[in-house]
Amino acid sequence: MSRLSKDTAFDRHELRAVIKEAARQGKDGEPLAAGLERIDRLESVLVPAAGLFGLLQARHGQTLRAVAGEVAKAWGPMKSVDGGAFRELQAQVAEAFGEASAGELWTRIAEGLGAAKYEAVLSLLIEHNAFVMRSRNGSDPWVRVMNGRLDVRFRDEASELPGRRDLPDLWRNNYFLNPLKEVVVTLRER
Repeated sequence: MSRLSKDTAFDRHELRAVIKEAARQGKDGEPLAAGLERIDRLESVLVPAAGLFGLLQARHGQTLRAVAGEVAKAWGPMKSVDGGAFRELQAQVAEAFGEASAGELWTRIAEGLGAAKYEAVLSLLIEHNAFVMRSRNGSDPWVRVMNGRLDVRFRDEASELPGRRDLPDLWRNNYFLNPLKEVVVTLRER
């Protein structure tokens, strides 16, 4: 990290540079490279999933099929998501949610994104939101399907889909790597 530019925020480009550098270190760097690759794999699914859920929240009254068609037109096939590789994270995702079914659900989301099965992915995201809300405090989900149409019960800030070309490199959850870079760069300057 100390070789990264101090003038840019840490992002997935820099993440991949650190992964390569760690891999060059041989056995000593393998655990770090593997951990950072898992983060990159996780972000490849979480970023588009967050974009899709934000879009759902902005499409009250529409059908899932109509929203899925909008996504397919905007994104087409997602080559940046490897559902099979994501399956390796299933146990860790399940552990994070404290529920085995959550790991399977997120794996299905990853596989659906990779296969451009957007209607299925949107349904899974609605299912996940219901799970999260029930587990938090028994609240109603933010989005549900009623009479074949989206019933948006909580609208976050209006959201449009990220651009197709931007998706492979978007960085949403920084995993404390952004502040770590700031510390490393600051120490390098001293």
